[in-house]
Amino acid sequence: MGRKAKAESSELANRSVEEPLFYQVVGQKAACFYLRRAIENQRVAHAYLFTGQAGIGKSAIALDFAAALLCEKFDSDSGHAPCRTCVQCQLTARLQHPDLHIVAPIPGKAAVRRMEEARKASGSENAEEKPVSATTQAEDYAEVPITEIVDKKLLEAIAEKAQDPYVPVLLHFPVLLLRSLSILIEQIRILIKQTYRMPFQARRKVFILFHADRMNINTQNAFLKVLEEPPPHTHFLLACEGEGTLLPTIRSRCQPITLPPLLETDIEEALQKRKPELGESVPLIARLAGGNFWQAMELARIDWKALQALAVGYLAECARLDPSELEKFYEKLLSEEFGGYRIALGTLQLFIDDVAILKAERQIGKDMHLILSHQGCRDRAEKLLNIFQAADPERALQALQTACDSLERGYTPNSVLTALSFRLHHALGPKQDTKSTAKHSETAQRKGKVRNNDITS
Repeated sequence: MGRKAKAESSELANRSVEEPLFYQVVGQKAACFYLRRAIENQRVAHAYLFTGQAGIGKSAIALDFAAALLCEKFDSDSGHAPCRTCVQCQLTARLQHPDLHIVAPIPGKAAVRRMEEARKASGSENAEEKPVSATTQAEDYAEVPITEIVDKKLLEAIAEKAQDPYVPVLLHFPVLLLRSLSILIEQIRILIKQTYRMPFQARRKVFILFHADRMNINTQNAFLKVLEEPPPHTHFLLACEGEGTLLPTIRSRCQPITLPPLLETDIEEALQKRKPELGESVPLIARLAGGNFWQAMELARIDWKALQALAVGYLAECARLDPSELEKFYEKLLSEEFGGYRIALGTLQLFIDDVAILKAERQIGKDMHLILSHQGCRDRAEKLLNIFQAADPERALQALQTACDSLERGYTPNSVLTALSFRLHHALGPKQDTKSTAKHSETAQRKGKVRNNDITS
């Protein structure tokens, strides 16, 4: 762990006593209330199974729950556990407590051996052919044994997890390892030995298994032995995205805690606290995050003003349908700079949703007081409706969904976007005569015409 990580961990250790249990959990009030009652009444089960999609707080809840179990006040004043000030809490905050054991997926011996052999073969064949600029992530570790890479990356992941429990535990692993990661039977055998030892410093031991669904049948059977008859003062916290691969006997011996996707309001509130500089982009990010707070934090890195300009600008070009100009947008829409096509097209989809809301308000002649996703683009949406009064938002949304489905299936991106451009062009409908739109646009009254790209201004 580097100096920076140590310094940040020190800040974590000096938390205020006023910070309550589950203070770093976003939403999930029902699960937090249930576990808080279990702690206050000291009726904690020996095993819990946290399930739900990625980024919704399984790790955040498990880590804070572990902190309460290891806190010195748990037995004497459980209502105030974790206190955040005792030695146990300080060590747990850094994820360095000797009685807190973390188990995460790693590659097996056979996978490591295959990767070592493949790396040596590719290195000997291409050593003289590839320039330095062509080095890949795998080649950065060309002289380092795979096992050392795994240990290093696992330590980095745990350090990151101590700073932010929403950081994926597998985030730091090289891409070439991800497919082979699993919880090995050797790890479970070590876990079993640790369970039968006395606690080293606290009064109990806590084992957290991240991605517990990455255990194969043999590994699960080995784990089941200690799960059926656990030693006293031992607690297991399992976290996984899908419990379908876990044996029914394991599921039946755990208290199930199913976590739903986060509400948009919960994500908005958390983003406003963590990233107040996002301003009007917060509702847009919350909707695109799909209930995943980690995804929301990643989306917060994007230049949203530039992305909004890109999405609305592309729609304006679809109105003109100039192939040479549209080609310039395709590369940007697919660029990872804006999170890939899912985020770019999702941003456009929410803009068209706003157009649909405004059109419905015009038709009924009443403000429905609905919050727009693109708060700062209301004028652009109004201009679009002024210019294309026959626009069909539902048809445009169907075209976007078809394009996303086609891209997911692996169709040629440029061909898919070309087809999407034609569909959006037809969904916008004919441009209104300037005389009919003059009353909606001061620019039209002054110049006597309205350009299609006015919706991007």
